Amino acid sequence: MEGFSATAGPGYMSGNGLLQAFVFGRLAGKEAATTTRAEAKIVNLK
Repeated sequence: MEGFSATAGPGYMSGNGLLQAFVFGRLAGKEAATTTRAEAKIVNLK
């Protein structure tokens, strides 16, 4: 399993996991708060 604190691999993101989760969450929240319905896109995660 790969994640913030796992070994290096295709999905590895180096850095402090808690700090990185906070920063990414903040960025996502700011983007979501400023996106209008017309700009929103559906993402298919398959």
